[in-house]
Amino acid sequence: AKLTEVHYDSQLNSDIDTARDDLINSIEEFFGIDDINYYVSVDYEGFSAIIDVLGGIDIVPIYNMKYYDPVDGLKIDFDKDVEYHLDGEDALKFVRWRKNNQGSSSETDGSDLGRIENQRYFISCFIDELSSPLGIVKTPSLISKGCQYIKTDLPANKILVYALSILKSGTD
Repeated sequence: AKLTEVHYDSQLNSDIDTARDDLINSIEEFFGIDDINYYVSVDYEGFSAIIDVLGGIDIVPIYNMKYYDPVDGLKIDFDKDVEYHLDGEDALKFVRWRKNNQGSSSETDGSDLGRIENQRYFISCFIDELSSPLGIVKTPSLISKGCQYIKTDLPANKILVYALSILKSGTD
């Protein structure tokens, strides 16, 4: 099963804490990791809210992204090489995209690997936005909003150390 399925199925059958523990155990077992020290979890609503507090993200898609799911009501419609300023809702669509309705796009195979490449690009744009003077000014609001949506067992001092390290390292 995919790791997302392990989490989803476990959450359906019990609760979010059991789902988290089942996912951690599956990752440790599959990858031969002795002990995962910490976890961080954010849901779709939290992701969108955090992007909105930041004021959105500037993106230039590297793929034509055309997807519509009438069951979910999900509509993704971004053109390659066009600059967009994405609010939280559109940013979530951007990171969820994997393939176009007619199957894989000409640029990707439609697998999670294409999505991962797209998400890496998004993260680099997110870090650029966070590192900007306006992003730094919004840090207290981001922390406040993040605390409402992010679940973690990381101690506050480690969160700060990791966040500063990410900001200092830049998008590389």
